[in-house]
Amino acid sequence: MLKKIMLLFMVMLMLPLVSAEATTLDIPTFQQNTNQTVSIPCHFNGEPCPSGTTSCTGTILNPKGDAVRNANDLSQNGSLYSFNLTNQDLDTVGQYEFSVSCCVINNCEVIESPFFVTPSGARPLSDSQGMAILIIFAFLIGVNVLLYILGFRTDNVAMRYGFIALGVIMTGTLILYGLVLLNETVVDSPNLVAGLETIFMVYRVLFVVLGLLFIGILFAVVLKHYKIKRGLIDPD
Repeated sequence: MLKKIMLLFMVMLMLPLVSAEATTLDIPTFQQNTNQTVSIPCHFNGEPCPSGTTSCTGTILNPKGDAVRNANDLSQNGSLYSFNLTNQDLDTVGQYEFSVSCCVINNCEVIESPFFVTPSGARPLSDSQGMAILIIFAFLIGVNVLLYILGFRTDNVAMRYGFIALGVIMTGTLILYGLVLLNETVVDSPNLVAGLETIFMVYRVLFVVLGLLFIGILFAVVLKHYKIKRGLIDPD
């Protein structure tokens, strides 16, 4: 039992050292209400579009289905064809459908390149990734509750305060990770980021120090019980 608890705390000790960034959808993402340039490379039959003989028009639909651009000519820069969008064009959060029709003489090919607009400009999570994060958070909250239960039920004073201290720090860590995720996907506050970075630094140090201290105490308790069982020392 004690070995399992020590393994659990070693895993928990690594939690603050893991990056808070979540894996996101690999789709271009822009910040809401900002001026942006959306570009797409022109390819025809698998080859770059020939310069001078290619004409491209593009259509962009916002998440509501309204046309931000409707079969408008794109500006060309080498093999890239672009639209310059204003903050009013990107005022809706969600997925925009961007389609480009490039024609060489009378042959045309349509290229699809959707993109996202979010409040912070951070890429959104997929449904499966969002569910995975919820499951992980639920598991860690369960572990956190277990720490408090073990802390209040154990008779050993050192272990009691060790469990409770780690529970408090883990609670703070979970809250901070939640705020970071919220800031990256919704709020986008530079002041919040700066404050969280400072708090994270302090919490990482505290978590590591207290975690190592608790593991040391746990090891001492195990060693003491082992010596008592072997008759090497007398019980107190």
